[in-house]
Amino acid sequence: MVFEMYVLQSRWQLEEKTLVYYGLRNRENLFKNKVKLNKKQVSIIKMLPKELTASEVKILGKLLNEQIVLEKDKK
Repeated sequence: MVFEMYVLQSRWQLEEKTLVYYGLRNRENLFKNKVKLNKKQVSIIKMLPKELTASEVKILGKLLNEQIVLEKDKK
């Protein structure tokens, strides 16, 4: 069985209850460089890299495949 580890995408950093993007701030991403998080999301992100359970995937929602990716997909 292959286990897939999730990681925080490069250039994103957790600062208290916010994910902040420290990369290129081109026009299309100008206002998308900060993402506010709830307590459950923060606790999961602090444990990365890790395998995610179905409930953790549900909690992270839209963050998956954007800010949080599979280790093999990390840029």
